[in-house]
Amino acid sequence: MVSGPSFNCQRVLARRTDLIEESTANAGGSYTYTFPSPIPSSCLAPLNDSASFGSGDGELQGEALLSGTYTVGLEAYKDYEVEEETCRDAGNDTEDFLVGSASALDSYSPISSPQNCDSCHSVVLFHGGGRRGFEACILCHGTAGSEDRAQYTAGSAPATSGATIDFRTMLHKIHMKVRRCDLDRLRALGDLDRRGSHPGRGEGEERDRDGGHRGSHGARK
Repeated sequence: MVSGPSFNCQRVLARRTDLIEESTANAGGSYTYTFPSPIPSSCLAPLNDSASFGSGDGELQGEALLSGTYTVGLEAYKDYEVEEETCRDAGNDTEDFLVGSASALDSYSPISSPQNCDSCHSVVLFHGGGRRGFEACILCHGTAGSEDRAQYTAGSAPATSGATIDFRTMLHKIHMKVRRCDLDRLRALGDLDRRGSHPGRGEGEERDRDGGHRGSHGARK
């Protein structure tokens, strides 16, 4: 799949599932895969798109690609058995490239650094363990206007349109839900100072109004 640009990420080429069948072996053990369609001139619709989000939320569906840094991503995994237990070994890779008049590669702007994730989680694995690392996550979760998909396929299941899967928003909500539980427990133990800082999370760390948290250096995490 391809997404970009880094400062207002959009879906550009949809996820493909034919890499094994359509890849060509090269000398030296590498492989070449060619997308069946070239890079388009306009952006795709966001994942699970509805009328809940639009251009005011950064969506550029049908509009011309902006100059900037774009990313192509590859995901692969192998399942194997260890003592009668199935284990999954995932390996994802990404490569940035330039489109239009852009002259220098730029990083994905809404997250300051993927190392912020790694400092606690060591290895980030989701979706059954088949997708690994920050760079793979943002190819979908970094695209403007992308929404949640209904968890169940039954016709009577409630729709989840309007629930963003934006990486920054989603992670803040997940982490703050955990922290609220921790804070309630710590209040009961009398182990919380007046600022709401969490012991062991960094001196002076406080919650943001929008559900994020801010370290003593003042940078968003």
